[in-house]
Amino acid sequence: MKLKLPKKMTPEFAEFLGILIGDGSVYDFTDPKNKRRRLIEIVGHSINDRAHFESKIIPLFKVLFNMNVTLFQRNDQNVIFVRCQSKGLFNFLKDVGMNIGPKNDIKIPEIILKNKKFIVPFVRGLYDTDGSLALKKRHKKYKYYPTITMKLKSETIIQQVAFELNCLGFSFCRYVDIVDDGTGKKHVGYKIDLNGKRNLEKWMKLIGFNNPKHLLKVARCRDIYAKGKVQLYSESIIKKQVGRVRVSR
Repeated sequence: MKLKLPKKMTPEFAEFLGILIGDGSVYDFTDPKNKRRRLIEIVGHSINDRAHFESKIIPLFKVLFNMNVTLFQRNDQNVIFVRCQSKGLFNFLKDVGMNIGPKNDIKIPEIILKNKKFIVPFVRGLYDTDGSLALKKRHKKYKYYPTITMKLKSETIIQQVAFELNCLGFSFCRYVDIVDDGTGKKHVGYKIDLNGKRNLEKWMKLIGFNNPKHLLKVARCRDIYAKGKVQLYSESIIKKQVGRVRVSR
């Protein structure tokens, strides 16, 4: 199947770049036969992210690049992934400013920053893959208080995202998060927290989510707002969509 490359930036392409920076990678290596390989890969949780892969990520490969990618699952981990090998796509993503290799100092591609209308879909893709929505107890006995969080190794992109969120009128906390892994080694990350109902509703109005696992928590949070109590939620939305995905081992 012939590769198709976008001729201009679109909201779908901007969202794809956010997804790729969030839970993806673009890298090359030389295999044992001394042949250079150029790979594009996106990974996720085998249960929580499966519906997002089926409903958004896999279709984007087809719409944007005319590529049919297959969902794989690693037998020894709760990990699913899509991967393609393409010199043309690799070079194209490199040219538009995608980070190649390790993501220690990633940035928002300039092609996104040049046109503010693409910031929102980019941020949505980034948070759908590498962000989280949690409900916290705070001052009550049950979890009710929403927090949208992003944590990355790159301080640069966290600063850039914080700037764009500020321009959109969000209030947030930005800080350094240092975690000891139990071996004495400290891992440094940079975080943004958007706290409270007002931020969540503003997020859903201006940015939104496309990952069903986040949408399920949004529904739960809104139910708590309305009823003032905790209600149990089934995983039916995710289970229904998971059932439609063919997994190759």
